[in-house]
Amino acid sequence: MAQFPADADGDALRRVAGGGSDMAKPMAIEFAIAVPDRRSGEAVAEAAASRGFDVEVSHDEPLDAWTCYCCMEMVATYERLLQVQEDLQRLAEPHGGDIDGWETAATSPDAARRLRRPWRDRQCSSGPSTTVTGLEDQRPTSARHGRTVRAPSD
Repeated sequence: MAQFPADADGDALRRVAGGGSDMAKPMAIEFAIAVPDRRSGEAVAEAAASRGFDVEVSHDEPLDAWTCYCCMEMVATYERLLQVQEDLQRLAEPHGGDIDGWETAATSPDAARRLRRPWRDRQCSSGPSTTVTGLEDQRPTSARHGRTVRAPSD
């Protein structure tokens, strides 16, 4: 298995690789950006879409929280994940946004359904799946910028 740094992103990548994902192949990676409101989310989504991301703005009613999800197929290397997060942070800051972690449902339609955003089905390739971020009743996987991210227990 590949070696990754001992931090939240490295821990998550170890779990993705340990779950059987082929780390040399592109997978759909979704980055979450916390935004203050719908208008900010739409502005971040527009900027990210112009850079090739598939985007969705979502509102969590119980928490009254807005999130812009930015998805891209990429080879999940540690360096590339950090670079994309830094780039998205620069896009988000003028709109009051803050990068809030990443996740992958590298493959399984079942994992994509659990994520409750069906557009992800189109983003995923075949193979084992690991999901990072936002599922309840699951074991912790990683955190970056303060958000707890989780992976499904199989």
